Amino acid sequence: MAEELGFDKEFERLIAAESLEKQLHPAETDGQRATRILEEGAGVAAMSIVQLSRASSNEQLRFRASAYILDRVLGDSKGSSGTTPVWSGLFDDVTMTEEPAPNK
Repeated sequence: MAEELGFDKEFERLIAAESLEKQLHPAETDGQRATRILEEGAGVAAMSIVQLSRASSNEQLRFRASAYILDRVLGDSKGSSGTTPVWSGLFDDVTMTEEPAPNK
């Protein structure tokens, strides 16, 4: 199954890319190279999260991506206690599928 999905070929391509990175930046340590590669991919990763928040067919994934974006832009979403996220319970309230039991 992995071969059908092209995972083996993709892994080989990544190994070749890593070898090329080592040749292009011989003075970098493995940690420095990893940090640089992650920083270079940060823009695309951010755009991917925004796209998930806008267009995912999974409602929970859209909500979680949106909450993550708000946390990153507006700061941590912890409540005043510092332990409970502001979003706690909101998703369940918004996506409730059954009527709540009447209070007796």
